Amino acid sequence: MPSEDHSGEGHASEGNAGEEGPRWPPQERFPLNLKEPLSQERSTGREGSREERSVGETVRKIYRGSGRFLAVTAFTSLEHLLSFFGENPASGENPPLGENPAGERQIDIVLGSEPSPATGGLYESTRPVAQQARDYWLRRGVSVLSGGGALRLLRAVEEGQVRFHAAGNLHAKIYVGDGAAVLGSSNFSRQGMAEQQEANARFEAGSGRYRELRTIAERYLEGAEDRTEEIASLIRDLLRPVTWQEALARGAAEILEGDWTDRYPEAFRLLQEEDLWPHQERAIAQGLWILDTRGSVLVADATGSGKTRIGTHLLYGLLNRLWAQGQVHRTDATVVCPPQVTGEWEREIRRSEAAEVSAISHGMLSQGRNAEAEREEVRQANVLFLDEAHNYLSRTSKRSKAITTSASDYSALLTATPINRGTGDLLRMIELLGLDNLSDREFRAYKELQEKASLTAGDERQLREIVRQCTIRRTKQDLNQIVSRRPEGYAREDGTVYRFPEHNCRTYRTGETARDKRLAEEIGELAEELRGLQWLRKFKAPPWTLGNAKKEKALVERRVKGADGLSTHVIRRALQSSKAALLEIVYGTEKAAEMIGLEEGLKTKSGDFLSAVGELLEDPPEEKSNLEEARPPSWLTEGPEETEGLEETVETERRTLREIGQKARELSEARTQARAEKIREIAQEEPLVLAFGAKPLTLHALRDCLQGGSGEGSGGAGDTSGAGDTSSDSSGGSSGDSPSNSSGDSSSNFWREVVVADGSMPAGRRQSVREKLGLGGSEQTNVGPGGEGKEGLVALCSDAMSEGLNLQRASSVVLLDTPSVIRIAEQRVGRIDRMDSPHEEIDVWWPADSRPFQSARRGLLIERYNANERLLGNNIDLPDAIGGEDEIFSEEGRRRASATALIEKYEAHQETGPEHRLGDAFRPVRELVGLASPG
Repeated sequence: MPSEDHSGEGHASEGNAGEEGPRWPPQERFPLNLKEPLSQERSTGREGSREERSVGETVRKIYRGSGRFLAVTAFTSLEHLLSFFGENPASGENPPLGENPAGERQIDIVLGSEPSPATGGLYESTRPVAQQARDYWLRRGVSVLSGGGALRLLRAVEEGQVRFHAAGNLHAKIYVGDGAAVLGSSNFSRQGMAEQQEANARFEAGSGRYRELRTIAERYLEGAEDRTEEIASLIRDLLRPVTWQEALARGAAEILEGDWTDRYPEAFRLLQEEDLWPHQERAIAQGLWILDTRGSVLVADATGSGKTRIGTHLLYGLLNRLWAQGQVHRTDATVVCPPQVTGEWEREIRRSEAAEVSAISHGMLSQGRNAEAEREEVRQANVLFLDEAHNYLSRTSKRSKAITTSASDYSALLTATPINRGTGDLLRMIELLGLDNLSDREFRAYKELQEKASLTAGDERQLREIVRQCTIRRTKQDLNQIVSRRPEGYAREDGTVYRFPEHNCRTYRTGETARDKRLAEEIGELAEELRGLQWLRKFKAPPWTLGNAKKEKALVERRVKGADGLSTHVIRRALQSSKAALLEIVYGTEKAAEMIGLEEGLKTKSGDFLSAVGELLEDPPEEKSNLEEARPPSWLTEGPEETEGLEETVETERRTLREIGQKARELSEARTQARAEKIREIAQEEPLVLAFGAKPLTLHALRDCLQGGSGEGSGGAGDTSGAGDTSSDSSGGSSGDSPSNSSGDSSSNFWREVVVADGSMPAGRRQSVREKLGLGGSEQTNVGPGGEGKEGLVALCSDAMSEGLNLQRASSVVLLDTPSVIRIAEQRVGRIDRMDSPHEEIDVWWPADSRPFQSARRGLLIERYNANERLLGNNIDLPDAIGGEDEIFSEEGRRRASATALIEKYEAHQETGPEHRLGDAFRPVRELVGLASPG
């Protein structure tokens, strides 16, 4: 008689030795859920060929070969039982006789309990198993996809082929058929039969172990109570005939309105004490599902909706779920986030005891003493979360390269603006989500589209479809609709309801004098003459274009054309910002600060185009070119004497820059004073005033003006006549009198503390500013009564402070310049435009620049390519794509963009979201049933 007591050692060792190293034991002895490489002799030759091993397939073979089948499992296995009998009917064709000579299968299922560490939850050991099972499944329901299996199972029960039994305090997992039996950890569920790492042993009929295991199962069956009629009644209650319309509606409702938290109980038991909003709970559960099915998720909810909190709890839930599944080896997690929110992530991370998680400032990936160590940590992480993921859309920065080399099993991207520049961003977003998470079909499509010079509308739709399947996205309008449907989930203690406030977009006079306008026109004309030499110091072609004369020539033309347009744009943007910013572009930070009498210098140095252009003589572009078939233009080389050469080109450029610098010095301080007066006016009513500007030197000059009076130059704002239609705000109210009428006494008696918050602050000062803003050490970032920040504060912020910080106690934000990219405006306003704002309305003040100071449409188009790498001086490479945009250099590109036009565009974005064509993973289901909102 065969015996398995000791025969396994030699048998199991087969394949464990040899050149290939240790291998898993055979599936017929130890049923496991694995994806294993095919052995060499079985491989088809295709790299990466794999075979799947599942416990479910082993149990299915035992079932199909048996006349009598006995299963001992947990009551939570019911849904898998329905699916199983849908595919494997009890009354199969020609069932084996085995021990049942009647010719039909006899199936006994013993349902045991499902222990859980949670108390007072679903699994209460004091209640009978049958009652627990009934309540559990009536609450949960079954998937409409299991309907066929339920009908087949019910028929088999009514015909006496399947019997159900219930036993308390039973946690065994045993499956016994005529030819073999399985004992182990696998529950009769999708996870236990196919997905989770399990350990089971299989024993052949005729062996001593088989007889002993069958005896154990039959003893459990004898001790269980018959519950066949109760289970049949439960199945009937779960099923009832409906029309196809109702079936479709119920299926859609299960996806769109079902209690997603019940799908991931092991994650949400740990979060049940958290005060999460309903849309956050659903995003976490749906995010876990997308991570399960795709391996990566993009959370693209609107700014101010609590994405950081969703991210921290999604990470928390994922790690604890991996722990619960015994996958501790996959819980090495890293979060990369903007420096100003690193502390918030660290606070949330400390609340989890599941694993060690690192929160890294994205600045640490590109600079600092530990940059390489931080990049290595990102590369090694099993779980990678990227907060404000739009910061990685550029492929060339060090931090983006560090992210690209990550080999994480799971990744999550959080950003309100995943797409800023069109199809190029779609390709990059797919890369960030992980190319290894694509199906074969999707990967082929990505490779084909990546190699195209330009993409069609159909190509773009294909890319969006790939991104959509990983996306969770709700606009502000969607979220407010969710609040309206479930106000109880958003109620404050005082009975009011959290929701996004209404926007009042207003304009304020910028106060430039008639002479300022004339000088601005002249500066704009001079800017058109610039060639942008500081961006033409080298001509480096990528390896795949070298030696191709046509492609090399096109690269040179694009770079020359792009530098020309970019130089004009940078001058105009600085002119719009302030006199100080324009002087900085020409002369550099230190000299500009000295010219305007700045009381406190800046840590960051920028600008100084004069010096940058002069460096071309010492380091000619031709010497830094790798071109083989093309050359830089003759005016950038030492050409024949009769043509313009490099030396003459440089001198002409420097002469133009000096003229711009001279005219910049003649500008008055009226625009700075007008901004200061608007801030003083708002400060009379608000405990905190926020003002955002792109140029740090502008912020420092405005600080001195607020603290010291009228500033350098004139004693007032001067003549404001002819400033355009700026006398009223967009809501119909008055913008107030000209600043020249009231700037004197109010400035000298200004009682507010003024702080500058930008990326150039040293660590000590940065911490001081954060504490004054209420960001010192708490999750709550309110200012004033009930908050931690200082009242009577004016914060002048650069765009480095426009991500991740919550300052919702303020109800007004002043834009010191007109953001050329709507995303920048949304990020700035997003500091106060939040769901937990205490205000029903907020005011957004836009500068009503006169025409010479307005942004050109050219600038708006250029900054689409620079939405993530800000143009500060000459320290970044020129985006080659700019030179290929014909619209930038057309007459349309020269048109001005008024404050009214930009406000209309901004308000439209509040309705549709920043990228209305980007759907989310559940959009097809909503469209199928005629729903527009994800709520």
